[in-house]
Formats: sequence, structure tokens, C-alpha cells
Amino acid sequence: MNTVKQSLRQIAYNEFTYAPLDTTLYSLLVKFSFDAILESIEEVVLTDYRTEKLFVGNYSAKLVDPFVKIDSLANYEKLIGRFKAVLSLSGRRVVIIANTKSNFIVIGSENDRLELMEYLTNKLLSNG
Repeated sequence: MNTVKQSLRQIAYNEFTYAPLDTTLYSLLVKFSFDAILESIEEVVLTDYRTEKLFVGNYSAKLVDPFVKIDSLANYEKLIGRFKAVLSLSGRRVVIIANTKSNFIVIGSENDRLELMEYLTNKLLSNG
């Protein structure tokens, strides 16, 4: 119980700020690909997807080839509202589901979650 009290005390007394992240889900996928941790993309949801002035809405798609080159998604950069991908962290497979509301679901061990959180912190906050 003392550990919980100490953690809450540190949160209450330490300063923190909110800063907008200037990134898109597509650019996050590009970072994963560039760093060679992206194994595959399992699903992509396109928001405000339009077809011939007939339909508009969200389009959830499973990729025919989950090992598609990331450049193939460049035309849909602004439309990607959610993705599900498999990453390779320290030789272990980790599934990440991310959406534009900055929500991340990580399916893996606690160590995998911490490693991914450290990776994202370094990449997103340093613009690296």
C-alpha cells in the first residue's frame, strides 16, 4: 500500500504538461516500418471514405497482403482512423491497435507494453 501512496504522491507533486503530438497513424506505421519492427498490418479503418459521391463513412478493411509495403497506404494517409498491426519487439510478437483519439491497445506481456511505451515516448516526443 505504501508503494501506491508514493506513486500517487509523485504524480500529484511532479509537474507535467500536455503537448499535442504532430503525427498521423500513417506516420506511426512509417516509423515502425523504418525501424524494422513492423511485421504486418492486419486491419485498417478509413474514416470519411467516399465512393463516387454515393457512399461516405468508415471503411474497415483487412489487407489482402498483410505484408504490404507501407508506401501503398500513402494515398490514404489522412483517412486512416485506426489500424491493427503486429510488431516485433526484442524478438517477440506484439499486437498494437491504435486510433486517432490517441488510444492504444497493446496485446502482449507487461514487459512488451513497457518496451512499446518507451519506444513510442522516444519516437513521438523526440520527433525521431
